[in-house]
Amino acid sequence: DFREVFRLLMTKTWPLGIAETTEEDYGEVLDYIRKNGMVQRGDRIIAGVSGGPDSVCLLFLLDKYKETLG
Repeated sequence: DFREVFRLLMTKTWPLGIAETTEEDYGEVLDYIRKNGMVQRGDRIIAGVSGGPDSVCLLFLLDKYKETLG
């Protein structure tokens, strides 16, 4: 579920910040989403963003991989 994605986001991006996170770190999150079938081609995703580091990072990653995820 997305709790595991948040855990990965927080361990990979906080306290480093998005600028310090590598493509490999992002790839690990993307792989988890794919492996667990969390997003299917054509899905529409609504992200609630509080402004905290986890939700901002999730929004960043969803935007970054929108074409890849479909």
